[in-house]
Amino acid sequence: MAERPADHGSAPTEGESLTAPAGGTLTPVPSWLENVAALSWRIVVVVAFAVVAWYLGQLVWTVTASIAVAIVVSAVFAPYVLRLRDAGRSRNAAAGIVWALAIVVIGAIALLLALAFLPYVADLLARLSAGQQKLATGVADLQLPEWVARLAADVVAAAESVGGEAISEIMGSAASTATILLLAAFLVFFFLRDGDKAWLWLFQGLGDEKRERITSAGDAALWRVGGYLRGTTVLAGIIAVTNYAVMLLLGVPLALPLAVLSFVATYIPYFGGIATTILILLVTYGAVGTGAAITVLVLLTIRGGAVSYFVRPLVYERTVHMHPALVLLVLPAGFELGGLVGLFAAVPVTAVILTVAQAAKAIMEPDPAPRLPELVPAWFDRAAQWSWRLLLAIALVAVLVGTLTTVPMVVIPIIMALILAATLHPSVEALVRRGRSRGTASALAVGGTTLAIVAILALALVSLVDQAVALGETVLAGAASVNDSADGHLQIGQDALAAGVSGTVEMIRSWSSSLAALGTIVLLSVLLAFYFLRDGASLQDRVLSRAHGD
Repeated sequence: MAERPADHGSAPTEGESLTAPAGGTLTPVPSWLENVAALSWRIVVVVAFAVVAWYLGQLVWTVTASIAVAIVVSAVFAPYVLRLRDAGRSRNAAAGIVWALAIVVIGAIALLLALAFLPYVADLLARLSAGQQKLATGVADLQLPEWVARLAADVVAAAESVGGEAISEIMGSAASTATILLLAAFLVFFFLRDGDKAWLWLFQGLGDEKRERITSAGDAALWRVGGYLRGTTVLAGIIAVTNYAVMLLLGVPLALPLAVLSFVATYIPYFGGIATTILILLVTYGAVGTGAAITVLVLLTIRGGAVSYFVRPLVYERTVHMHPALVLLVLPAGFELGGLVGLFAAVPVTAVILTVAQAAKAIMEPDPAPRLPELVPAWFDRAAQWSWRLLLAIALVAVLVGTLTTVPMVVIPIIMALILAATLHPSVEALVRRGRSRGTASALAVGGTTLAIVAILALALVSLVDQAVALGETVLAGAASVNDSADGHLQIGQDALAAGVSGTVEMIRSWSSSLAALGTIVLLSVLLAFYFLRDGASLQDRVLSRAHGD
């Protein structure tokens, strides 16, 4: 019997064969091959669904990253919300208090880090380049074997490249990062307030025993990830302060921005610490000399041993425990998938997956268990059944979206008309109850609302078009004045702001050049909204009656 994705049939016995299509011949297939095939297609559909899900996440990366950041931040502050609830605070009050404190704390830390780091980016890159050139000259003077010199140069270049790329990506994606953080800030409040409700709703279809098990696993994951991030923050503070003290003691220039960089890099296990140590040594060697660089290396090595054996076990007690080999694998994978956001989130996300994996596997076990090929676990079969059905649903949505986007002048008015009709429906019903006909009530509601919206949009658009250039020039002049007051240390921020203002002005101009298309869409939307309000109920009844064959 030929196995299809939806089948849960029994495993074939020795000597059974696959059935060929109608009119064909029977082809003997050994049972081991049929078992392998049964497992193979399930692996293929599960992997395909994971790839498609990640691709869709990349298409809306701002939303995906915002949700990821909000979940991580919520995990850190969720215990404080629970404590306030236990003390008698309402959901809104507890979430609001913790959310406000979290925004203040994180915002203050981010502001301090930015002020201590951003003004010195250009100088820091110049110091790194000078240190690398001095080291290359020193290695050449030692006349080491060629392979040793090449290896040393490659290591230094790699560390400088990682640091430079990280700095460049942070500065180049300032606008995108700001959008992600702003959206995440709002999401954090709702996660803190209703996260537990959403979790219970998600698993409401499970039995009591399975729901209790997955909820316990979720609570454990939340506690461990929050503890890991709080512990990492403490550890990062200790490392940054000790790095700053060592560099200040030895007269290393740019000690403060290098300490800030080491604070941020601590959130990237292993790689972050190694890269920042090499950067500190490069700056020290280039600016102070060989003796100071060796002293820094010795002191940081002693500090690293003390942190590893005494501090780290205390701050990470009963939180995230992952094998170093797994960490070394998930970090580059996270960077490839999500850039810097993926690099920072790789370890917490992996920790969540490992914590809930067993519980998730248990709830995926079907009751009663179906008869399956020997190589196929019941929980994996269920995952595959979900995966191929979800893939088909996603394919259908993609086809519909692709079809509809070919005629935007039709699709957009329909969507806007449906939104407008749903909004105005209560007003139309109120007018009908007062004795107006449905046509008159629909015309009054749509006409009055349309006039108000068009008037507001027209005034706003005219003001924007007329004053966009002047407003942009005023903003740029203010930024230039601030940069001059800071002796040019904020030039990178000024350039980023100039790019953002230029893009905004061009967007406003493009809006003004497409007024004809916009007017057509608005007119069609208004007319369709009128007909939806007047005849929508009767049209719906006719469609439903024909669909049921009445």
